[in-house]
Amino acid sequence: MLLHVDDCGTMLGFCWTKVHRSPSSPIGEIYVLAVRPTHHGRGVGRSLAEAGLRSLRDRWIERAMLFVDAANTSALGLYERLGFTITCTATAFSASV
Repeated sequence: MLLHVDDCGTMLGFCWTKVHRSPSSPIGEIYVLAVRPTHHGRGVGRSLAEAGLRSLRDRWIERAMLFVDAANTSALGLYERLGFTITCTATAFSASV
């Protein structure tokens, strides 16, 4: 897990990556990327995502994936700028229980 903190030690965001092992080749995942709302749009997310991808490359991972809410247009833009493309979409259901 990678953390981004300011000079006062306040956590501004984090990036959690993991590796999925498969018979053909492993694939990395940006599992969670979160940025403090007060710091959205300041490059924290991009910095964390780039560091996460570097950490995957350092482990010889050649491909990465992630899941993102389609309504999160800021995140969609960031991931597209980082070279990700949409390969599939999923539908989620919820209900009161």
